[in-house]
Amino acid sequence: MPNDNTSLSVNVDYSYNDDFISPIVKFWLYLIFLIPSIICAFFVLYHLLGDQGLRRSLHNHVIIVLLITVVICQVTMYPWMLYYYYHINTWSKSFVFCLIWGFIDWAIYLLQLLLFAWASIERHILIFHDKWVSTKKKRFFVHYLPLIIIIIYWFIFYTFVYFYPSCENTFDSSQMICVTICLFNSFSFRTVEMLFHYILPCFIIILLSITLILRVLWQKHRMHQPILWRRHRKMTVQLLSISALYLLVTAPWAIMIFLRICGLPSNVGESFESDALGAHVEFRPNSYLAANPVKDLEGGGTWGLQKGQFTDDASMALCLANSLIACQDFVPYDQLVRYKWWYRHGYMSSTGQCFDIGAATQQSIEEFEKRQRKFAHDHGIPFDQLDFLSNRDLLQAFDVKCSKDDVAGNGALMRLAPVPLFFYHNPELAIEYSGISGRITHGDDKAYDACCYYGALIIAALNGANKNELTSKTFYDKHRHWFGDRILHPEIMAIAHGSYKKPGGYQDGIRGKGYIVNALEAALWAFWSDEDSFEKGALNAVNLGDDTDTTAAIYGQLAGAYYGYKKLPVKWLECIYAKDFIQCKKMVLRTLSAVDYVLLILLLLSSAVIGAIFGFFKSKKSSAKEFMIADGGMGVFPTALSIMVSFLSAITLLGTPSEIYMYGTMYCYQAVSWAIASTVTALVFMPKFREMNFTSAYEYLEKRFDRSVRMCASFAFSFGMGGMKAVIWTDVLQAIVILVGLLATIIQGIIAVGGIELTFSKASKGGRIQFDSGSFDPRVRHTIWSLLIGGSLNSLSMYSFNQTQIQRYMCVRTTHGAKQALFINAAGTALIILSSSLIGIILYAFYVDCDPYTAKYVSDIDQIFPYFVMDVLSSKKGLPGIFLACVFSGSLSTISSGLNSLAAVVIEDVYKGLMGRTLSDERQGLISKIFSIVLGAVVMLLTYVVSYLGSILNAALSLSGVLSGPITGVFFLGFFFPQVNRRGGLVGFLASLFVQCWIFLGAQLTKKQMKSARLPLSVANCPTPVNITISLTTSIKANPLLGFYSISYMWYTPIGVTTVIIVGVIVSYLTRPLKSNEIDPKLIIRISNVNCCCLPKCIHDWIRYGVKEDVNLEKKNNNDIKSLTSEENNIFHSNNSAQTLNTATKDLIPLNVVIENKMDNSYDNPVITMKD
Repeated sequence: MPNDNTSLSVNVDYSYNDDFISPIVKFWLYLIFLIPSIICAFFVLYHLLGDQGLRRSLHNHVIIVLLITVVICQVTMYPWMLYYYYHINTWSKSFVFCLIWGFIDWAIYLLQLLLFAWASIERHILIFHDKWVSTKKKRFFVHYLPLIIIIIYWFIFYTFVYFYPSCENTFDSSQMICVTICLFNSFSFRTVEMLFHYILPCFIIILLSITLILRVLWQKHRMHQPILWRRHRKMTVQLLSISALYLLVTAPWAIMIFLRICGLPSNVGESFESDALGAHVEFRPNSYLAANPVKDLEGGGTWGLQKGQFTDDASMALCLANSLIACQDFVPYDQLVRYKWWYRHGYMSSTGQCFDIGAATQQSIEEFEKRQRKFAHDHGIPFDQLDFLSNRDLLQAFDVKCSKDDVAGNGALMRLAPVPLFFYHNPELAIEYSGISGRITHGDDKAYDACCYYGALIIAALNGANKNELTSKTFYDKHRHWFGDRILHPEIMAIAHGSYKKPGGYQDGIRGKGYIVNALEAALWAFWSDEDSFEKGALNAVNLGDDTDTTAAIYGQLAGAYYGYKKLPVKWLECIYAKDFIQCKKMVLRTLSAVDYVLLILLLLSSAVIGAIFGFFKSKKSSAKEFMIADGGMGVFPTALSIMVSFLSAITLLGTPSEIYMYGTMYCYQAVSWAIASTVTALVFMPKFREMNFTSAYEYLEKRFDRSVRMCASFAFSFGMGGMKAVIWTDVLQAIVILVGLLATIIQGIIAVGGIELTFSKASKGGRIQFDSGSFDPRVRHTIWSLLIGGSLNSLSMYSFNQTQIQRYMCVRTTHGAKQALFINAAGTALIILSSSLIGIILYAFYVDCDPYTAKYVSDIDQIFPYFVMDVLSSKKGLPGIFLACVFSGSLSTISSGLNSLAAVVIEDVYKGLMGRTLSDERQGLISKIFSIVLGAVVMLLTYVVSYLGSILNAALSLSGVLSGPITGVFFLGFFFPQVNRRGGLVGFLASLFVQCWIFLGAQLTKKQMKSARLPLSVANCPTPVNITISLTTSIKANPLLGFYSISYMWYTPIGVTTVIIVGVIVSYLTRPLKSNEIDPKLIIRISNVNCCCLPKCIHDWIRYGVKEDVNLEKKNNNDIKSLTSEENNIFHSNNSAQTLNTATKDLIPLNVVIENKMDNSYDNPVITMKD
């Protein structure tokens, strides 16, 4: 059994082999370069410490510390290396000495990187932000404290890593770096180590060295100064040299390691080829094959198979691969279920029927069926649901070891490959799972150890080990920590020590028998003797005779991982049965290509660069106004795109296609509701918010009601380290990526289905094209009424009352421009929703007879779209990367838009409003950025909770409805119900929030959120255990409370708005409504003035509730009437005499006095009159 204390780990060998250089040559090379290096380091250090001016200079402090670390390395580690090479690689070293050497070699090197990175950051601070270090207090926090923290953090971290680890470090005196740190074998530790201690510092050094030059040039340009290249030549050469050095030497190595950490290779399918090669001569003795050797892929033979058809080996491997992909985890119960499907129904068989099943495997599957029946009886589970268990407690309670202890057939090994392929980045975990995958059907310890050992070989091959390393007698000893220090069975240990290295093959005792020890030995003999040819090795394995297909399949797993897919014989690949399906599984098991990673990394870097440009290269000091609303200087089109992608996130891109796939095209009406909301916002609410000129949307609620209402309504999201300008320009980039990604997917998807006409024909026959659901039942998921009414109100809350969008309106120069941006956004939003819906139709047309969700190829309906991309588009390099960039763009647009606004709300509503703090403009901008980072971390933690809410689109719109209903309702109360007082607003909001949470939580707990049935899905053409067409429906019980919980999520917002209005009005009338003279007319919207000009005066008065008109400005040259804000009034009265009159009379004018400014045609002499 595996060691219970085994940690999840990865062991990637990042060393290089330099044995071609003799130790004596190394000694003299190091000595020649080391002596001048030490002299130079001591001279510079002495010069910096000896000169008082240099010693006191702030920018030299980190350089001094950096030089001290360099000198420590030069006087300790390098002399030790010289001694080691001088004594021809022999040196008796103690364990403690090795720990100290390793600490200096690796830990101090990384300290130098961290210090260099901080020096690059501090250089920008000292040059461009010298005020940050103008006082002793500021110098301590900005200059000294970060340096102290870096050193303390580094010292504590690596002291525990090297001297007080949670595991046991290993000692090998034969190596120069003679200690192996056990924590480096942990995947999580290794990832953090490489990303944050190596790659990130290198990236900072490169980026900030380049941006320093750009900032200098930008400052010159801004100040209209000439750029004198000769004067800046020294600095430019230094900075570019640093950047080039790190790019050429460090970046490629770091990127390759990063891809190794994150990626999975594509070497799966080779065992299928080898299995098919030996299928037609299975069970033929060696004497027969010696006379009639197999030379190529053939049909017929033992099972009468066609050329390229495979047997039990590949079928069971496909079952195992499907389980890993569908569950995204190692679930032995699910694996046994799929083996049962193969046994009973021919699942994943090349003939549609189970054949060639081994006796041990058959007995284990039948034992599994017996345990299933007993388990169903004991736990009261319907038997037809047993194969689809997902409850982890139930899965853990089921005993999956269905084999006797003495069963050691080769069936455990023949199907192994998917496990190490899927988990190869965690070797310890992969090896443990490899053993368990065999033990569930073959209970002998030899089977467990054989699977563990062979899995380790496959992992090492994937990590780039050469054949000498894989076949070395010391392979197990060097990788023993992968096995949790488990001692292998003696027979398996003998193989690990090279018992298979017999040149005579069969004549020397190599046998391709059904006994797992023989099978392992035969497969490794074929690999060891294949002369670097997959074809030769596979033929050698087959021609051993006996269980030919299994011996070849086992060989193919290791050889395929070692040689790679491209080195397989093309003539065999063309003949493999179901090669497209196997290729698809290979694509899913692997990750993206290098091109896809490049596209994704370019997107992320582009977003970071935009933030850096607006963060570092702005022409003036960062202010809160610039951070929040970009100083009102953004153009119409960028703002329109930013509004569009702020809420059309990855939820839309992933959720809408699956929604159409499962429920049909009714959701397309959402495009109309977004257009309605955009129009209402442009004509009604947006002009009012621009007129009031509030930074936070919820400032209005405090003015209209009181602070308590404002506090209750402060919910919104967004982030941008460079402020709102960076957010908007980042959104522009991401909008382009989203549109390109959708377009590419649509084109390739239609081609894959067979044309646009066939696509819609299949969707129509499957009932997916529907636009006529006019039911008034609120429990129906989507109807015309729920989408137009509920969707419009939900969208209105996003466009009109969400902090994210209000900040964007403020970014545009004029109100007319903001209206244009909203109308452009309406068109763009409709385009994206309809494009996503078209993708949903394409998905259904492509999978019309083989639904991946029903067939359990995916575990969640929202995985359909990504599955389609990897299934259909993965062969076209770059398209999966574009898709991934598209999804990331959707996510980044929402997050970057949201946390900026969340920071604005926290600053305005909590920090300044609730706590009563006052901040300078520059300090407020800095605190906003800090809040963005902190709140971003909180939001990341909340994603864990949201993951349990079901469908991504359903969860997002449900949560949105719960919060948007009360918020929209309280704004409606403020704008359209003048008589409502602060108590009515507060109680109405809280009552609505209570009702919304009640419905939402009730729906989640009772799983009764939808009444409408999912449309039929078919698996008729899937290799599933039973060919069935199913229609999943949600039964509605007679209990009226459960029926209430079944209300469609599209009605959440209307219910919330209605509750706020009804409760708010009633409470206001019970607690004395506001009188007309107590209401500020600027806080009320009069729809009657805009669209109801023909109504009688009594109706107007009732709508206005007696509230008088606001201040107006008449211009004689046109009929425009503009409401004057106090700021505009002061600017208008810049004339000295007018200013004097204003100052003298400001305390005498009552509140209801209206000042009219009548101007003559020259606009020179303002005439001020007062009306009572």
